[in-house]
Amino acid sequence: YMITLKVDKLNREISQKLYDEIIASVDIHLLECTCKRHNMVVHGYYTRKLKTNNGNIELVILRVRCKDCGKTHAVLISFIVPYQSIEMSVQIKIIANNDIEKIMYCNPNIDELDIYRVKERFRLRYKSFMKSLNLTFEDDLVFLSFKYFKSNFMQIHKGVYNLSSIST
Repeated sequence: YMITLKVDKLNREISQKLYDEIIASVDIHLLECTCKRHNMVVHGYYTRKLKTNNGNIELVILRVRCKDCGKTHAVLISFIVPYQSIEMSVQIKIIANNDIEKIMYCNPNIDELDIYRVKERFRLRYKSFMKSLNLTFEDDLVFLSFKYFKSNFMQIHKGVYNLSSIST
């Protein structure tokens, strides 16, 4: 299970420091579990790699556990797409065809297969969604995707996810 913290667009590159600052600004005990209760405790951490505009980074991600039902949740920020290694802003650049060669040059770990997968995921699930609601990449795609799909923008795996709004 995952809890996504809705973070407004920032003019900062994603990093461990930024993730930690956002997590520190939240009362973890008040995050909502999928059982609708607010009784979370720190359960542990795990690492994951993320392909960003400036190369790969490794993030230590917080896991919390609901004291009422026992479910554990990873706590992500909204520009980390669950089950994907490419940061959301990079995926949007790929979809919008903004100089794919430059994207691959800036991050040599993003290759043609990554680009194909991102474009195909968008075509299969999100292109018609955006077209039907007359949306652009300037719209709040995270909020709207949670509203209509119950998951983050460009997320393909279905499941039970929560979106928590925070002020940064």
